[in-house]
Amino acid sequence: MLKKILFFGFILGLFNTNALALETIYTGLQVSQFTYEDNFVEGEPAAVALRLGGYLDEGTAIEARFGFGLQGYGDTASGVEFDVEPFLGLYGLYHIGWGSNASVYGLLGVTNGEVKLSTATTDTRATNISYGLGLNIANFNFEIIQYFHDELFDVTAISFGFVSAF
Repeated sequence: MLKKILFFGFILGLFNTNALALETIYTGLQVSQFTYEDNFVEGEPAAVALRLGGYLDEGTAIEARFGFGLQGYGDTASGVEFDVEPFLGLYGLYHIGWGSNASVYGLLGVTNGEVKLSTATTDTRATNISYGLGLNIANFNFEIIQYFHDELFDVTAISFGFVSAF
């Protein structure tokens, strides 16, 4: 628990405390193809994520995401069904090229979520450090993110979406 508290404090500390007034608030919607891998099975369930964020200054943003799986969409492997349970995350983003028609960004944050397997008998819900890279062109974005990585399983996602300022 202390690790989670320290990490959230680190994320919030990345931002200048004088700039806590949000300059621009934005919302977004992403469709994601997750990839779940462990020592025994691999699958690719689909999910949707809602995004709400705000720019603290030029190029720096903080963003919350809420996502859920699309039951019945995505790959199954060897008769195993995968489902992305609701997940929630908080991320810091830094954009290069912010203010132009296109920007590249990196993100770092924390995600709490779960990918359920029809064959699993244990709880795979986890809270983990997440990181990734993205590209915004006009109001559209493409992103690759590592949501979970530990000794038991990895969960990554490739996402396409739409972002719009308020």
